[in-house]
Amino acid sequence: MKLFEKLRLIGKSEWKDFEKFVSSPYFNKGRNYLPLLNILKEFYPDFESKKLTREYLYNQFYKGKEFNENVINTILSGLSNICDEFFVYQNFREKENREIRLLNEYIKRGDETGAAKYSRIVESGLSKIPRDSLDFFENLDKIDALQLYYAMNYKKGKRCDALINGIKNLIYFTMIQSFIFKKEILLYDKRYMEYEFGSTVSGKMMDTIDFEKLLNIIQEEDPASFPILKIYYLVMKQLSDIENDDYYSVIKVLLSENINNLDADTGKRLLLNIMSICNMKSNSGKKEFVKESFQIMKKLVQEKYFDDIHGTAYFPPSHFRNIVKAGIEVNETEWVENFVNDYSHKLEHSQTGPLKISVSQKFPLQKEI
Repeated sequence: MKLFEKLRLIGKSEWKDFEKFVSSPYFNKGRNYLPLLNILKEFYPDFESKKLTREYLYNQFYKGKEFNENVINTILSGLSNICDEFFVYQNFREKENREIRLLNEYIKRGDETGAAKYSRIVESGLSKIPRDSLDFFENLDKIDALQLYYAMNYKKGKRCDALINGIKNLIYFTMIQSFIFKKEILLYDKRYMEYEFGSTVSGKMMDTIDFEKLLNIIQEEDPASFPILKIYYLVMKQLSDIENDDYYSVIKVLLSENINNLDADTGKRLLLNIMSICNMKSNSGKKEFVKESFQIMKKLVQEKYFDDIHGTAYFPPSHFRNIVKAGIEVNETEWVENFVNDYSHKLEHSQTGPLKISVSQKFPLQKEI
């Protein structure tokens, strides 16, 4: 049942918030879903009891009445929709951009005092973002809200500055996302593509852009933003030509020179990209890259990068498999065994079965995962 699938996704720490959410008339549209939720709570988190049927739930509300499937389906569907709204709300709370939303609302409602207050907050936040952070390229909403505020108050000079800054950020953002998206395509190794990337509209447009020229301008005019753009550009180039180790050498130098200046999450994401490059090189026969890849993996594990990657508590199974395989290959079996014991429970349930074993027999384990 779809409702049960959604309820399984609600963590124990979220359940009380979910109960409050369900009880709100703003979201439940006048129907009281709390009695149903209280019944279902007894079956949380698995919802796998044979007792839990539509007939059972219907009987809890309409004792002695003949079962009506349409009625119970309507009730269950209503709670399922509230689950969706709760997930949207949780995502909003995590990335609410509250100041931008309030600034836009005060501008829209013509309240100059409120708009002035939040424009100062947005300006201050924007000025504190490191120039070598990926977040720097994702602040177009802030810049757009500020230029609207400056237009509202006839601050033409400041609006021009914001518009010019917005164009720069838009170009930076286009560059960085183009590099990242093409990198992801290249990592698939054409296994899922029915055509060459260069034959697509996206590929043709990328081929017409002189990224080297753009990077030279940025290096000269905005050196603080240059390293991260250059590194991602080189990662993309390396994945386009995996046999060329010159790209890898330059990436390593650039990253080692700049990693302490990058925000922690950006640095770790770049290490993850280098790890992927090492894996591809080792898969192509360059076994000297296995040890280098494993050292990066160990560092990321020790710094708990995988504990909440992409906003989920699950450990990505592909990374888990690569870590174990590389550790076995470089004879770090004791470390691998500790890693499996510590992290196998964080895999999705469908991934955990074959991993609950010892790694002392290393090659059988390698085969199983």
